[in-house]
Amino acid sequence: GNADQKTAVDAVNDGHVFRFLTKPCPPPTLVAALEAGVKQYRLIIAERELLENTLGGVVKVLTEILSVTDPATFERSQRLKEYVQAFAQASNIQASWELELAAMLSQIGRITIPATLLAKERAGLSLTDPEQDILDRVPEAGARLLEKIPRLENVVAIVRYQQKHFDGSGFPLDEVAGDAIPIGARILKVLSDLTAIEARADSKAVAFQRMQERPSWYDPGVVTAASRCFDVWLDVSPEKRPPPQPIRIEDLRTDHVHAQDIRTRDGSLIMAIGTRLSP
Repeated sequence: GNADQKTAVDAVNDGHVFRFLTKPCPPPTLVAALEAGVKQYRLIIAERELLENTLGGVVKVLTEILSVTDPATFERSQRLKEYVQAFAQASNIQASWELELAAMLSQIGRITIPATLLAKERAGLSLTDPEQDILDRVPEAGARLLEKIPRLENVVAIVRYQQKHFDGSGFPLDEVAGDAIPIGARILKVLSDLTAIEARADSKAVAFQRMQERPSWYDPGVVTAASRCFDVWLDVSPEKRPPPQPIRIEDLRTDHVHAQDIRTRDGSLIMAIGTRLSP
């Protein structure tokens, strides 16, 4: 019943209404508005279903190709996806599906690498500078592949900058650094390196220790958040570090951190050094 201009503008801009009608509203006008609304709803639903089905199919095909051409990398991508899911849930990240998708497709650029080079890398053989350069540019190759899929702009940016160091060094070779690097890429960098170090039979505590030794590579806020997510104590400088103390089992408390490995009398490892005690 209020037909002033401000009401109409607020209804459209703030209320996101589909049609704005004033009273008295002739039945033909109301019927036309309702029919247009139903048509618009059906278009939106159809587009969403088409996008989800098409996108899901494309992602499935790409990941299956990666699993055939480079099974070891595919397994690591799956592990990375699990870490991303845990991190996103712990950090309450919005649009976490984009980060998960970027994790799954982070190494898709490797399908463009010659099989002989992949085999050489897996065997641990010495690589020439041109060969290493090809491997370093895997994120860019992956981003170019994904650019051809609509609605994946944010995922493309995450994949492209996933190996960019926080200080601006690394690939791609541009001036982007610090907070200008997409936050998803900064998260993926930390979690990707975590899985890579763990794959070499090291613990999470060792992985985070190595990351702390390369502070220019990582967003410190992401490293701290990841350590909390995976319940790993971040080491501090010796002068700030509390001295280790012997403690009785009944005196253990949540958030106590192990200063050495905890083993049974026969040497079986129960908890590794650096583990933060949970309830």
